[in-house]
Amino acid sequence: MAKFGGSFQGSTDVGGGVLSSNGASDGFVAAYDSASGSHQWSMALGGNSASIVDEVAAIAVDRERLCICGEFGGTMMLAGSNRTSSAEADMFLVSLAR
Repeated sequence: MAKFGGSFQGSTDVGGGVLSSNGASDGFVAAYDSASGSHQWSMALGGNSASIVDEVAAIAVDRERLCICGEFGGTMMLAGSNRTSSAEADMFLVSLAR
């Protein structure tokens, strides 16, 4: 499975339906079947700050986990709970089961 991430403003569709940003811009991660190129899943990540550019900066994958790191401002939902940046912008690191 091939995975990639980036950032977007407003809304975007990377193959699985429209993702909408929560603030000025948000990051996203998407996965595609390596053989066929078909979309498998996608998700948006970002805070609610109207002035901070939220982004996915790196993705790492092993057999069991998908790790995503990036930057956000304001408040964002991660792993089922709200996280609030302590400064104008903070980094995030989230590890998801594959």
